[in-house]
Amino acid sequence: MMLHDVCGNDEEIRKLVDRCPGILFDHSGRSTLSLMGFLLKFGLSKTYICSFLLRFPQVKVEKFVWNLRRVFELLSVIEMDATSIGRLVREHFSWMGMCTVKRANGIRSSLGTGKKYMCQIVMANLMKLKNWTLRAKIGRLTQTSEMRSRRDKIKFLTSIGFTENSKEIEKALTVFRGNPDELPQRFNCLVKAGLYENDVSRMIKAAPHILNQSVEALEAKISVVVNELGYPMSSVKSFPGFLLYTTDRVKLRCAMYRWLVDQKAVRSTLSWSTIIQRT
Repeated sequence: MMLHDVCGNDEEIRKLVDRCPGILFDHSGRSTLSLMGFLLKFGLSKTYICSFLLRFPQVKVEKFVWNLRRVFELLSVIEMDATSIGRLVREHFSWMGMCTVKRANGIRSSLGTGKKYMCQIVMANLMKLKNWTLRAKIGRLTQTSEMRSRRDKIKFLTSIGFTENSKEIEKALTVFRGNPDELPQRFNCLVKAGLYENDVSRMIKAAPHILNQSVEALEAKISVVVNELGYPMSSVKSFPGFLLYTTDRVKLRCAMYRWLVDQKAVRSTLSWSTIIQRT
C-alpha cells in the first residue's frame, strides 16, 4: 500500500486516520494516492509528504488535488519551463491546492496579454496566482516598473547569448540589481578592456554578480590586474569571479603569493583563481 510505503509505520498511519479520516475514506483513498504520486513525481521526500498529510488543511483531498493539477496545467499552458514548474510546485504546493485558479485562456483574455508575459508575471511574483481564482475579478494588466525591469533584463541577456527561460537566465535575473539600462554599459566595458563578446558572455553566465558593479569599479579592477600586477587579460577571462573582490584584497593575495614563491613554499605556476581564492 502506497500510504504505508510513504508513512513508514502503522503508528503514523493511525495518527493520520485519527486526524484526517477523509485522507483514507474519501473516494476509497484514490485522491490521496493521486496526491502522493503527484508529489513524489515532483521530488518531494516520503517523510515530507507524510508530515504534510498529518497537517492536511481543511479541504477535501479530491478538491485539493484538482486545484493542484489546475495550477500545474496553467503553468504548463503559459509555457513555463519544466525546471521552474517543478521548483514552484515543490516550494508552494500546500497553498496551490487551496486555490481554484481560472483556466489560462480566461485569464489571458481578462488581462489582455499573452502566454509569455503571463509567465513573466508568475516568475516575478508567484502570489499573483491567488488573484486569478474563479471568484476573483481580474482587471486588464498594466505593466509595473518591476515587470518592465525584468523584461529589459531578459532582453539584454538574450541579446548576449542567454537562452530564455533557462536556469542560467533565472540565476542572472535573481542576482542582478539596479537599472537594467546600465547592464549593456558594463558589458561593453569588459569588451573594450580587450575581451571578446563571447568570452564576456561566458563570464557573466559563470558569475552574473560582476555586472552589479559600476563601469568605474570594473575598469579599476582590470587595470590593477593587467597594468599593476602584470597579469594578461586571459586571467580575467579564466576567473571572472575575481572582479567580485576588492582591489586591496587582490593586491594582498598577489603579494602573499609572491612571498610564498620566494620562500619556495608554493609553485610559481599556480593558476590565477588559486592565487586569489586560496593563498
